[in-house]
Amino acid sequence: RLLEGDNVDLSINNAIQYNYKLFLIFHVKNCPYCTHALKVLKDKVINHYDDNQDNMFFGSIDLDNQSNVWLGLRFNITKIPYIILIENKKMYQFESQFEESLVVKFINEEKIIEDALEIPEPVTFGKKLKVAIQELTGKIQFLLKKYGIKISWNNTMTQILLIICLGAFIYIESNR
Repeated sequence: RLLEGDNVDLSINNAIQYNYKLFLIFHVKNCPYCTHALKVLKDKVINHYDDNQDNMFFGSIDLDNQSNVWLGLRFNITKIPYIILIENKKMYQFESQFEESLVVKFINEEKIIEDALEIPEPVTFGKKLKVAIQELTGKIQFLLKKYGIKISWNNTMTQILLIICLGAFIYIESNR
C-alpha cells in the first residue's frame, strides 16, 4: 500500500485518470519531522484503510534520492515534510501537526474547493536540460574563478563550448 521509488509520476497520473486518492509525503532522511511523519504513516495511518480498498494509496518520496529531485522541482517544494493528497483531479496540502487522527480526518473529510490546487505537470526534458546547464555553468564558473580565469558569460556560444568541454572532461575521467 506504500508506494516508494521511481513511479510517482505514473501513480499521480493514475490517480487522476482512475479517480483514486493518493496521499504523498516528500521527505529527506535527516529531518526529524519527516522521520516522525513516516513512522506515523507506516505504523498507524495506513492501518485505517483496508488493503482491498482500491481507491486509496500512499506514497513516500525520498528527496535525497537523485531520481526524485525532479519531483521536488515539479511540486516547487520549499519545506519538508511536504504532504499532499490528490483527490478528484485536484491537490490538497496537509499543513497540520502529523498525528494519526488529524491525517485520517484530512483524508476522509470532504474538501473545500477553494483549498484545491492544480496538480503541476511533470517536469519536461527542456526544463531538466535548462537546470542541468545552469548547474554545469555554475560549476564551470567556480572552477574558472578558482584558477583565476576570466571569461565573459554574456555570449551563449561561450557557455555552450565550456559545457561541451566539461562534458568531454567528465567522459574522459569516468572512463579511466
